[in-house]
Amino acid sequence: MKVLEKSESNKNQIQLDLKDKKILKLLSINARFSLSRISKYVRLTRDAVKYRINRLEKNNVITGYLTLINLKKLGFSSYHIFTELHPNIEKESEMIMFFKENKNINAVLKYSGKLDYELALVVREFEELDHVFTSIINKYPIKNYEILILLKIIKSSTFPEALLDETIRIESGKNDGSFFKNFMKTKNKSLKIDKNDINILELISNNARIPMVDISKKLNMSQDSVSYKIKNMIENTIILEFRPAINYSILGYYVYTVLLSLQNLDNKNEEEFKNFLKNNKNVLWAVKTIGRWNFLVYVITKNEEEFHKVINQIRLEFPDIIRTYETLLANEEYKYTYFPEIIKERQYDKE
Repeated sequence: MKVLEKSESNKNQIQLDLKDKKILKLLSINARFSLSRISKYVRLTRDAVKYRINRLEKNNVITGYLTLINLKKLGFSSYHIFTELHPNIEKESEMIMFFKENKNINAVLKYSGKLDYELALVVREFEELDHVFTSIINKYPIKNYEILILLKIIKSSTFPEALLDETIRIESGKNDGSFFKNFMKTKNKSLKIDKNDINILELISNNARIPMVDISKKLNMSQDSVSYKIKNMIENTIILEFRPAINYSILGYYVYTVLLSLQNLDNKNEEEFKNFLKNNKNVLWAVKTIGRWNFLVYVITKNEEEFHKVINQIRLEFPDIIRTYETLLANEEYKYTYFPEIIKERQYDKE
């Protein structure tokens, strides 16, 4: 996730036309869609689609292609830690590098607000979380912190609906290397993962559009074997999605993080609140958590006024369950991956 700094000038922002927006939305549905399939839906030639995607990449609108991985299925739990630093920290640059190099940390975001940083960590056991976090607080002057255990994802999106509020219905079609049909055949069963599966995940985690032939050559496997393993991981919900990494800042969007503490949360109230988050066009990501805060939500808006409209809507529609909330404006992203280095290391530990 790329986020917009308040100081960033509007002259650096990119304006997209309708065709660009449709291409971006199709890639958000499945980043492995072929140029031919995309051309069918946007009514352009294959070469025109290729040109436009290359331009989106060159202009830093698309900064990469990621594979969303279900880390729970690999035996890992996810935690988000929000930290408040002591004033005038002198080791901040060193600390950021420490976060980026830590094998358990898969995301590092910097904020404007009461809290300074958000760290996303993945660990196998709670003792491992204690070890990782203790190594941080013993090394750097963290004044305060909040630890949230991620329970259930309510919404996970990469494409801002406010950019193009249009439903695109995709036909299953022929297999074009996107594995689109397999995402509709989920078995959600336990699947034993081997070294080759992990190697495939590592390759496609930060390069979701990598051609099958390249995976085959790099891993010395047949294309059929690679395809079979990817299909299995999709149908068993280890691979959840192929998506583009969109630079929201260059499109003129701000990303806010909202931490919500709720009360009187019975089943009915909770379902109504979850449905609100799922259907709200400004919500990119929402997850239920355990900790001081019950929900962690990423909200994307064009400006501060639009953001406050979202917050006021929550307060008006759910006055009896909102106890308190904290809002943070994301300034910078230093690390974001769905395949932290610890995954591969732990796989080798088992062998």
